[in-house]
Amino acid sequence: DMNIRKFPDSSELRSEYLLNFFTTGMMFFLLACARAYAKVLEEPFVRLVRFEDLTSPDRETVLKPAHAIAELTECSVETALKALKEADGVQTLTYSGRHSKLGAFWTQEVEDKFCELGADVLNEQLGYSRSYTPQS
Repeated sequence: DMNIRKFPDSSELRSEYLLNFFTTGMMFFLLACARAYAKVLEEPFVRLVRFEDLTSPDRETVLKPAHAIAELTECSVETALKALKEADGVQTLTYSGRHSKLGAFWTQEVEDKFCELGADVLNEQLGYSRSYTPQS
């Protein structure tokens, strides 16, 4: 039985874990949150800030979310950039010290189940490619 509190490290991850996770209440909760967030994005004053952009080592990529944060919090872009830098690498429940790689265990069966759940449509609504294929 998979312990949801500590998802296995990428080196230990197998497609069975994802397939099992896709049937849990936590997955349905995450999908519900994503659907709600996708709906909120339709509001005129909501800014989309993606994790990948926030944690990018490329300053130009981080500038877009930094501008959105600065605008909404009424601080300078430099203050937002400083806060993002300070938050980077802070140990959390899901912190591994690196970006996850899905390619090794994202099988066609996993992709089919992901699409069956409508998560591919949610990906697109949240600014990602609907036909995203993870790199290993």
